[in-house]
Amino acid sequence: MTDNSGQLTANSRAGCLHRAAVLTLTIVFSLTLTACRNYQELGGFDFATGLSIDWAGGQYEVTVEILDLMAAEAESAVTSIPVKSRGETLPRALESLDTRLSRGLHLGNLQNIIIGEGAAREIGMRAIFDWLSRDAKVRETVQILVARGYPAAKILEAPGVDNPIASYAIANILTPVNGVFRGSKKATLFQAYSDLEEQGRTLSLPSVTLSEESNGEEKQTVAIAGLAVFDGDRLTAHLGIDELPIILLLKNHLEQTELVFHDPRGPVTAQIERAGGQWTVSQGKVGLHAVFRADIEAALLQLPPGIGPLETDEIAALETYAARTLENLLSDTLERLQKDVRLDVICLGYELYLRNTPLWEQVKDGWPEPFQTMTIDVHANVRVRNTGIAKKS
Repeated sequence: MTDNSGQLTANSRAGCLHRAAVLTLTIVFSLTLTACRNYQELGGFDFATGLSIDWAGGQYEVTVEILDLMAAEAESAVTSIPVKSRGETLPRALESLDTRLSRGLHLGNLQNIIIGEGAAREIGMRAIFDWLSRDAKVRETVQILVARGYPAAKILEAPGVDNPIASYAIANILTPVNGVFRGSKKATLFQAYSDLEEQGRTLSLPSVTLSEESNGEEKQTVAIAGLAVFDGDRLTAHLGIDELPIILLLKNHLEQTELVFHDPRGPVTAQIERAGGQWTVSQGKVGLHAVFRADIEAALLQLPPGIGPLETDEIAALETYAARTLENLLSDTLERLQKDVRLDVICLGYELYLRNTPLWEQVKDGWPEPFQTMTIDVHANVRVRNTGIAKKS
């Protein structure tokens, strides 16, 4: 018999050393981007990967997630350390960390920043964005998220399902795998600031929450919750995770996702492989009138039981069912945005500003009221490019 325990131990050590090396290379690269050239000073920094900002009792509550590189060097799992601070202003809250950290705090490797609901509603995003852009020395590509249902600090302290470091788990969830929709959208600091300041745009940010583990363990892990919507720079509404693919399609930002529709024989699941959309907006007899046309290419993933190879007319029928389902989803989402949320989440005003500036100049002062009352027609065209099964001969 061969004893493999020594080999397993060696492999585990190699894996830990590999992760530590990857982290070190990532940090060195971030130092290059942030103009820090003295790599011998690596030991003099605490590298923050995540930052949370809450507002309570008239003060900012800041939590910084710091990589525990000492643990990585000790050949154990890479972990992080949460460090908390409070202050009347954000700069003061971070400055107070200097009295407890033995090394300088480096923010150039931040993966994401989670804003608490209290800060997003009461303080607003403009002051936070201004500080991040002006003083915090963070990259403009850092992801901005909003906490939902829990303090931002509690979310940042929780692990991911498959990653113990919350900030990296969130960053990975927001990254598409092979172009497949992962349930939200990325929102960098630069993009968020642009949405806030440019006319015709409405700020919306991915929201993050905690999810109970389904394996019987009493453990909460980070999860994407949906979309946080702002009126100006103040948080006013949350949209669910199921609504996001349609909203991204309406904004012409959807890459890939799954669509479930029904034909008379049962449910059908299709993979949307290419999605495009086009808006036209004009002045109607009473208010504005808009038309949205969606053009979709899809592959069939699952058919109802008992269905064999498909004839051409059967494929055409499935395309029709899929198109009608998609049109209903588009209409329902638009009605919710117009009547319930009452904000131009899809940034149709910006589309109007780009494509029909004279008309935008007529309605911009009252926006988004014209969006709330405009009539909108939707049309969808779905083409099945791959049935997943052979045709009849």
